[in-house]
Amino acid sequence: MKNSELGENIVKKKKTFNCMHCQKSFTRSTGLVIHERSHTGEKPYFCVHCPNSFSCAKSLRDHTRIHTGEKNSRCSQCPKSFTTSGQLRVHMRIHTGEKPRRCPHCSKSFKQSGHLIRHLRVHT
Repeated sequence: MKNSELGENIVKKKKTFNCMHCQKSFTRSTGLVIHERSHTGEKPYFCVHCPNSFSCAKSLRDHTRIHTGEKNSRCSQCPKSFTTSGQLRVHMRIHTGEKPRRCPHCSKSFKQSGHLIRHLRVHT
């Protein structure tokens, strides 16, 4: 058997890191560490501008942009820009017409989860 044939027969197993509190698993230990903070409530990253704290560095970086006014996420369809890529993703639904939040009781759908939550009150 040639070396190339041997390589095709070997399947690499990815190491998984499992949360001891729930059923989630991660391919990287850092993902598990950040996730476990959702169970412990640990928030080791502190904002220097306000009393807020965060469980991961990325959340702190995104939050800090609120204080600095930095808006790196720019819309390709209009002149608007946003502090986080998540805000841009929600904004893009204006241009695409996407409404991913669907009411489980009727056929209505919404661009944002907050709009769906407000709508659900009509069913109670």
